[in-house]
Amino acid sequence: MKTKYMILLFAALMTGLVFTACSKDDNNADTGGDPLPSAGGFREDGASNALFSVSATKKVRFSRGNLQYHALNHKWRFAEEQYTICGDDNRNISATYNGWIDLFGWGTGNNPTDTSLAYSDYSEFNEWGNNAITNGGTQPNMWRTLTADEWDYLLTSRPNATSKYGIACLGGENGPKGMVILPDNWVTPSGVPAFVPGITRNSGRWNDNTYTLEEWSLMENAGAIFLPAAGSRKGTVLYSLWKRGNYWSSSMLVDHNPSYSNTMLFQESDLLTTEGFGVYNGFAVRLVKE
Repeated sequence: MKTKYMILLFAALMTGLVFTACSKDDNNADTGGDPLPSAGGFREDGASNALFSVSATKKVRFSRGNLQYHALNHKWRFAEEQYTICGDDNRNISATYNGWIDLFGWGTGNNPTDTSLAYSDYSEFNEWGNNAITNGGTQPNMWRTLTADEWDYLLTSRPNATSKYGIACLGGENGPKGMVILPDNWVTPSGVPAFVPGITRNSGRWNDNTYTLEEWSLMENAGAIFLPAAGSRKGTVLYSLWKRGNYWSSSMLVDHNPSYSNTMLFQESDLLTTEGFGVYNGFAVRLVKE
């Protein structure tokens, strides 16, 4: 079911933007002795070719898009494009909804349409990646959710971490907004503007990095990941669509309050790698693979 936010993409396409079928083989030039960048694009199982360090000893591959669920058909999938979200369709969340949703309560891999506002209904984390995902290998237990420490390491502690993320807008100022995360071995491809890293508190702008869809295709094929500002849900009410991104971790804030879990939060003027929110909130999920 298409939302009005996807219509914006088609409008941009009609005004001169074009999708490009870039090669999945990354023909990178010599980088002067430095390691060549990770190959970009996505494998057949939906995992990125590019690698991202989430600890001093562990690297992961990101899924090709945010996780989505079709209640009536009991199907899971990854978004067809990295910038695709379900948006207003999340208002229809129910066990019998004949459409896709992508904002979930914490740890609801076993009950993705739960809209309860009772903390006790989310007391145990059930991994979303335990489910078979149709365009993610079709087998259960292939994917997982990052821990709070892994989100924090990715964005603050891996080598050159602060130079490998930044906010962006795709397809013009009315297009999808979100955060770009670059892989460990990154070289900006020719044909795109220089990447502006970081999110500066109280002074950020979504257009710090603005890409046409053609330019984003080049970025993606060099390994860049895009996390859309998918907003949030409380019950059936939506908030901050295209203004903020909240992404669940698998970690509960046990020492602070057992009713809260850590999320990674970004907006145009702020980044919080481990911020606590009530587990009943509906947030986005981006899975990874070892």
